[in-house]
Amino acid sequence: MRPLPNLVYINTHEIDIGFKPKNSHRKAKKEGVGQGRGSHAHRSFSKSGFSVAANFTAGKAQKCITRMSFRTSAKLHLKNLEYIQKEGKSMDGTKPVLYGSDSEDYYRENMDEKNWRIIISPESNDVDLTLLTREFVNRLEKYSGYKFTWVAANHYDTNNHHTHLLINGIDKNGRDVNFLPKGSYPKICSNIAKELCTQMIGYKTNEQIKKEKEKSAVASRVTALDHKLERYISDNKMDKSYMNDRDAILLNTRLEYLKTLDLCSFDKNTRTFTFKNDWIEELKKLAKYNMYYDGFKYADCPRDKYTLHKVSENGEIEGKILHKYIRQKDSNNFALIIKKNDGSVGFVPLSFYPTDCRVGDEVKIVLKNQKTYINKLHHKK
Repeated sequence: MRPLPNLVYINTHEIDIGFKPKNSHRKAKKEGVGQGRGSHAHRSFSKSGFSVAANFTAGKAQKCITRMSFRTSAKLHLKNLEYIQKEGKSMDGTKPVLYGSDSEDYYRENMDEKNWRIIISPESNDVDLTLLTREFVNRLEKYSGYKFTWVAANHYDTNNHHTHLLINGIDKNGRDVNFLPKGSYPKICSNIAKELCTQMIGYKTNEQIKKEKEKSAVASRVTALDHKLERYISDNKMDKSYMNDRDAILLNTRLEYLKTLDLCSFDKNTRTFTFKNDWIEELKKLAKYNMYYDGFKYADCPRDKYTLHKVSENGEIEGKILHKYIRQKDSNNFALIIKKNDGSVGFVPLSFYPTDCRVGDEVKIVLKNQKTYINKLHHKK
């Protein structure tokens, strides 16, 4: 593969270490980062010839979210291929351009039922998605040892531009592409993407970091502010001592937002906050399944009786369908809300559109080996 411009190529054994852009050591030294024993000190690797850091300069590296999913369905593989080329997703509102290791015809001819989908979403829209994706695949190949058959398309129809990358389940050497158990691969993918974005457009400015902190105060996910709040919480209680923190204003905004999610409450008499036992876990669920909290309005039960059932958890759920979530019929993002026989309500994410099920149907949902099976027990007339 011809080297891409302005990007530093690295040794595959060093992929999980934060790489610093050119001349960044001078900037880090000036700002007091990366100096001294025990800090983010630089390490040199004679094999690669590059000076690298054990971690990115604190808080200044570009962010890039990567999401990896695995499917064992030829039908879903084809649906994914069609979805990433959907009309209206390109920058000018037309059909996105497909690019990859080979032509679309070659990819279709060699499609296996097993396939991996990786969504790459840089925080900054200044990143060249095509350049980022090609180099991302190149580095992932070097790290994993596979030679992928892959296609990708860039989507610009949301505020955060992103790429959908499809990797065929059989590589060019006839080997099964296996990232399971996932283990460190999600982290590896995240590191690769962050490193590349930082190399392409540089570190974030202080103003960008300030705005990022303000945005995190009302984010529906676990943030650094939440970890800071944990330091002030004891036995699920927290007083106003956090007001002495340098980020007190942001923490106050965060607390108000957590109250809207019913993850904490404030007692005016004792001037203390009370947090739910599993408030951090609830935030993680909200980040991963953005329909989960919205679904509570259909639950008809107390909050502690409303639970998330992930496909990775084996088991059975039996009950009546209260609601069907359908975001887009070709996006593989659906869910059923089930009122179980014991009165509790389950939120069940699905990767397929449940065409044969209707609200009011009695069903048994079986979660087994990363797959979901729905058996109808009684059909509402």
